[in-house]
Amino acid sequence: MKVIAITGFAQTGKNTVAQYLHDKYGYSIYSFVKYIDKELRKQGKETTKENESLAGDELREKFGMDAIAKLLWSDVEKKKPEKTILVGLRSPEETAFIKKNSDEFYLIEVVADEDVRFQRRTKLDPHTKAEFLARDEKDAEEKGLGKVCELADFPVENNHDLEHLYKQVNELMEKWIGVK
Repeated sequence: MKVIAITGFAQTGKNTVAQYLHDKYGYSIYSFVKYIDKELRKQGKETTKENESLAGDELREKFGMDAIAKLLWSDVEKKKPEKTILVGLRSPEETAFIKKNSDEFYLIEVVADEDVRFQRRTKLDPHTKAEFLARDEKDAEEKGLGKVCELADFPVENNHDLEHLYKQVNELMEKWIGVK
């Protein structure tokens, strides 16, 4: 199975890249946060950023830093798509698990400036810039997102328009997979 994993800090555009890969190249999308949201709904809890973070932390604490990757991967294996996108890896352990279980594995880091990301925040995100950036710090240090970003095969910069973003994605697809 060919897997493209997408990582990056909040509001960089990970889902935008995933949707583009789905629409243009036919990849199936599996999202770490959507998996956590499904679990929250089962428990009757509201799907807020705080609850998502707490639920993810709880799963990782109980079952290991790669717990969410293993749970999500079981969904992937049931459907067996030829081409898969996994959005939102947070820990090196998640990355190692997915890489080990993939026939072909690529890791993209979507990056954007702090100010751009803060402007993109949703009503679910922290309201102050300090709180927004504090979440980044927590993800980087406690979950290992900083290390996952360092493992990326290719950074995609998303500070401009969609045309600029899609051009980079097309270039990497041509480079990696030979697809135009």
